[in-house]
Amino acid sequence: MSTTRTISLPPSPGCLASAIKTLHSITESSSVSIVASDKKECSGVMTTVHTPSNSITGRPSHAVSTEGVSGAVRALDSAEPSACLLGATAEERGKVESWIENVESNLLTMLGAEVKVTLAKSVAEEYVGIVSKHLSVEKGAYLVGDYLTAADVITACVLAELMGKVGGMKCADGLRKWMETVAVGACGMKLELGEEKSAAASKEEKPAAATSSDGSISILTDSASVPILATLGSISHTTYTHSSAKTVEELLVACPLPPLPGAPDGTHTKNLFLKDKKHGSFLVTAHPESDTNTKGLAKHLKLTGKVNLRFADVAHLDKCLGCEPGHVGPMCISNDKEKIVTVVLDSKIAKAEAVYSHPGRNDMSTVMAGKELVKDNQEGTRHEIVLVD
Repeated sequence: MSTTRTISLPPSPGCLASAIKTLHSITESSSVSIVASDKKECSGVMTTVHTPSNSITGRPSHAVSTEGVSGAVRALDSAEPSACLLGATAEERGKVESWIENVESNLLTMLGAEVKVTLAKSVAEEYVGIVSKHLSVEKGAYLVGDYLTAADVITACVLAELMGKVGGMKCADGLRKWMETVAVGACGMKLELGEEKSAAASKEEKPAAATSSDGSISILTDSASVPILATLGSISHTTYTHSSAKTVEELLVACPLPPLPGAPDGTHTKNLFLKDKKHGSFLVTAHPESDTNTKGLAKHLKLTGKVNLRFADVAHLDKCLGCEPGHVGPMCISNDKEKIVTVVLDSKIAKAEAVYSHPGRNDMSTVMAGKELVKDNQEGTRHEIVLVD
């Protein structure tokens, strides 16, 4: 038997569950179990490490429990050191742990129900300034190093929930992009900027094109308002408008299949935009129920040497696919004019009779046959496709 670890998560705040589960998915460790606890306070994260008995030394089995977010992160890191949740060097580890401890001491306590909104907002504004300044000075996409660590995940998730509690606040462009990359893109959380949005977020919105926010679904009649649709050429397709949906779970509610009577049944897609320092960028389009763990993908793609697939930052996403987190779809590859992105397609999607996916906007879903999606990549955008099972 090997050492096992159990992390108990309180029902609130929800940001802790989002953060720890995201880190767990990065490690993909089978020796760590995530369970729910009945503790309601913010400090209710409990990690128990179970060490089996050793027949050689005669040491009996024992269990050691630690409370707090830091203990949970250390347990995940020790279960899968290659994931580098705490950084790749001793120096990075110290910086990552410092960020996490700071969040535990200053931000988590502000999420308590008894904390006044005025105080919580003051602390949130101060922390927004700290993170914004750090990202600006370091000129990087992440808090420590050039890849996603536990510092980003814990800080972004807790800060996102705190911003929601105080009704949103003004964000500098660098912080907004970082929050969208981590809290929204990697962790699936909602980001509340409030009425005071950053300059970039306040730019003129794309044409509404008969989109819906009341839960209704309709067929898009003005295809010219969605540039990506023009790249499909002669491929048969229909686009449906619906309320915005940034995650697969939200999409299943916003656009159940079939979306309208007479529309084809089929499947939605799960889309990931990943980046590896050595191997490049990958647009992964999979069936919603398919396993998309990065280790498995690396094996399917036959990537050699050290592989560290991570969610690409917002700037890289915009540069390559011309869209924002929560809006990614297979057709976004048409914006990759330099052909630097590798298209990875789930064979279930390629064989499906009807595939629904975002045309670069999460308030729309375009349906076409799986074989037509393959054709669009091979003949339209001229990207080579890697099919995976």
